[in-house]
Amino acid sequence: MVSYTGGSRIKASDLNAQAAQLIQNTVLASSQASIQFSPVASTYNNLMLKWHARTTSGNSNDNMQMQINGDTANNYDWQIQAALNATVTAANGMGDTKLVVGTVVGGTGAAHYFSNGQLEILGWSQASATHIVTYTGTWYACWSNTAATSQVGTCGGLYTPSSAATSFSLAPAAGSFAAGSVFSLYGLA
Repeated sequence: MVSYTGGSRIKASDLNAQAAQLIQNTVLASSQASIQFSPVASTYNNLMLKWHARTTSGNSNDNMQMQINGDTANNYDWQIQAALNATVTAANGMGDTKLVVGTVVGGTGAAHYFSNGQLEILGWSQASATHIVTYTGTWYACWSNTAATSQVGTCGGLYTPSSAATSFSLAPAAGSFAAGSVFSLYGLA
């Protein structure tokens, strides 16, 4: 954070230091089972991920999952809440092997329909055996042109690392991410 006293001037370099910095932008030309973000420097306090995705599964929609540092142990706690038409549902996983971070249009969803979402990953630079990584996110998924197939959701949770966070991956619960899916990772001071 930049602070100023009376009479000081704001410089463009100060503003740029506060802006989101693009770390990685991935646009899939063909289907891919998972997306890897590695290495992700610990110079960023927080990360922001924006995504536009669908899967190749035989489902209308699929959960999108995240793992940090390739850790498959029971170090993840998550909660989601989603509204589908007028019905609200919730789910959680405590001591899970992954984080659920959104819903993605599946392979049987209407052609050219993609989900969109955003995650904020907080505490990236402080991640260690004594400091957790938390996340919050929102998404919108619509797998056909009827109200009964339009979903908006929120998610949140935490990861308890055994070492510094250096990488993470995303994967759908079924199938692969489809061609045309886009994942953009930004670093925040």
